[in-house]
Amino acid sequence: MLHSELLLNQRAGVANAREAKYWVKSLPVTDPRAAHHALEALLAGFDEDALNPAERLEILETVRALAVETDTQYAQRYTGKALPLGPAERNAFEHALSLWSRAEDNYWQCAQAAAAGRGGLAPRLALCLARAADLACARLTGTLRAGQTPDGSIQEAVARYAEFAREHKVLDTPAPDSLHPKRAVSSASTQNRALLLGLIGGTASGRERECAFDLAAQWESKVITTWLPSGLTRALTRADLPATADPAKQRIRIVHSGGRIYFLDVTALSRSLRKRIHLLGLGKQVTELGLPPSFNHAGASALLTRLHGAWCEEHYGRRHARTAPAAVAGQAHSITLASGNGNFNSIYCLLTGEPYTGNDENRPFDRLHADQMHVFQGGGHARRDHLLRDAQRLIEPWCLADQSEGGARLTRQGDGARFKPGQLIAFKSAARGSDSATVLAEVRWLSENRNGVEAGVEQLAQAPRGLALRLTGVNAAGTKEWVCAFRARSAAGSQMLVAPAGWFKPNRIVEIKENEKVSKWLMTVLQRRGTDFEVIEGQPLA
Repeated sequence: MLHSELLLNQRAGVANAREAKYWVKSLPVTDPRAAHHALEALLAGFDEDALNPAERLEILETVRALAVETDTQYAQRYTGKALPLGPAERNAFEHALSLWSRAEDNYWQCAQAAAAGRGGLAPRLALCLARAADLACARLTGTLRAGQTPDGSIQEAVARYAEFAREHKVLDTPAPDSLHPKRAVSSASTQNRALLLGLIGGTASGRERECAFDLAAQWESKVITTWLPSGLTRALTRADLPATADPAKQRIRIVHSGGRIYFLDVTALSRSLRKRIHLLGLGKQVTELGLPPSFNHAGASALLTRLHGAWCEEHYGRRHARTAPAAVAGQAHSITLASGNGNFNSIYCLLTGEPYTGNDENRPFDRLHADQMHVFQGGGHARRDHLLRDAQRLIEPWCLADQSEGGARLTRQGDGARFKPGQLIAFKSAARGSDSATVLAEVRWLSENRNGVEAGVEQLAQAPRGLALRLTGVNAAGTKEWVCAFRARSAAGSQMLVAPAGWFKPNRIVEIKENEKVSKWLMTVLQRRGTDFEVIEGQPLA
C-alpha cells in the first residue's frame, strides 16, 4: 500500500478551528494525492469524534481554501483523459467524489442543526446551505471533467437544498464566499449555476468546458429561477414564471431536472452575452469585457455564441435534426469502427480490407513469423498477416444510436479502445453484404457511463481513398518513409487530404502513392486540425 493510502485510515483528531490551522500547516502540500487523502480522512473522522455543529462548521471553513486548491491539483489525474478511464484515473476520480460527498454531507448536517436552533448556528443557515450546494456543483463539474455522465442525484441534492432554504426563508440570503471576498453567494444563485452546468452537459471539452464553468460561476446571479413539481397536472400560467417588470422582454428557459420543472429567467444573462458578442465583433479585446481570465483566446466570440444558444434559447438545437438509423439487413444500428492515435493503419484496413503496406519491407517480425517463413516458405503471407493482425486490433463493433446530415451519435458497451475528443475515426455498417460507404469522422465529444462509452462524431468525408504520403526534396531530410493518409472531396467540391498531425505547411509539395501510381500534391490551406490529424486542401500537380 502506498504511503498516501495509509492517510485514509488515519484520524487527525482535530477538535476545533485553532487545531485545524495547525493541522493544515502540517499537510504535504507538494503531494496533492497525500493531502487529498488526509483531507478525506479528516472529514471521515467528524462523526466518530462526535463534534458539535459549531466546531464542525468552523473546521470546514478553515480547511475550505486548502481543500479547493488541493482538489484542483489532484483533478489533473483524471481531467481530460482518454475514455474509458484507466484504473489509476478512475481511482483518483472516485477519491475526489468521496471528498466532495463527505464535505457536502457535513455542511448539510450543519444546516439541519442551524434550522433546529442547535449550536447557535441559526444565523449561518444560509451559509451552510450555500456551501452544500456549492459542493454539489463541484461534484457536477468534476464528473464532467472526468468525462462521466452525471446521474440525477446531483441535481436532486441541489433541489433539496434550495427547497430547504425556501422553507426557512433564506433562499436569496447572501453568504460571504471565503474564496472570492468580493462575491456573495446564496442557495438560489448556486442552484442557477447547477442548472447552467446541466445545460452544458458533456458536449464541451478542454478549454471551452473550463470557460463555460467559469462563466456559469461568475454570472449565476444573472438568472432568476422558480420551479414546480414535474408531476403537475394543471396548466401552466404566467404566474408560475419569475416576476418581471417588463414581461414583453422576458426570456424564459424551461428545464426539467431533479424531479422539477424549472423556469429560468435568463433575460439579464442573454443581454450580457449578446452585448459582449457585439463588442467583440466591433474589435474590442476580450480583456476589456469583464469575462473570466480563461476566455483570453481567439475563439471567445464563437464560444459565447454557443453558450447563448445553450443557455438562453428554448429551441436551441442542431443545424440538422438527428434521426434513428434505418434497419440494414437485420442488423439495425450495428457498425464497425476503426481508430488510431496518429496511426491510421486500422482505418486504412477498414476502408480497403487490406493492411497498409507502405513501409512493410522495413518492418521487423517476431519469432513466430520467422519460423513460418523458414518452414512454410510463406514470407509474403506472413508479412501480410502480421500487418493485418496489428491493424485489426483497433477495429471494433459499435452501435449507431442516431444520425444526422453532418454527424452521428455512437455508443459502445463493454471494454475497448480509448478515445479522446478531436481524434480521427472511421466507421461503416457492419451488416453483411451492405454497400454503405466508409465515413471518416472526428470525435467531437465523449461521455462514459456504467454501460460503456457514448460519442458524438462529425463527418469529415464519405468514401475516402487510402493512399501513402511522403515528403519530397529538401523537406525529406534524408527520410523516404511513406505514411498512411486519405484523399476525398469536401462538400464544396475541392480536393482535400487527411494526413497525420504536423504535416501541413503552406505551399508544401508532397508525394502521394495510390494504386502504385506516384504523383505530387500541393498543400494550400489547412481546413481543420484535430488531436492526431489535419484536413488539408490542395491540388495535384502535373
